[in-house]
Amino acid sequence: MGGAWREGPLFLRGESVSFWTPPESGPFTVEMFAPVLEGEREAEILLLGLGDEMRHIPWTLNKALLDRGIGLEAAPTPAACRTYNVLLGQGRDIAAALVPVTAEQ
Repeated sequence: MGGAWREGPLFLRGESVSFWTPPESGPFTVEMFAPVLEGEREAEILLLGLGDEMRHIPWTLNKALLDRGIGLEAAPTPAACRTYNVLLGQGRDIAAALVPVTAEQ
């Protein structure tokens, strides 16, 4: 992000970066994403980087975001990062919640 190396689970919104604590097990909830959804206006898309592999995303999370006009896209973290950079470069109002990949990657 901005040429700087960051480790750990990250929230990204525009050019801002913060850390978060994703669930080790159990479902993701909309409350977990409050830091990237707050602001003058909400993001149009939330990219969820799931680490190394896909994980079940509860319909309740998807619906809660859709009800707020926010699309949810989940992918392994490297793909979510690439998508974030492309959409940010297009000037889109996006957010990302990224779970790190394991050290073996």
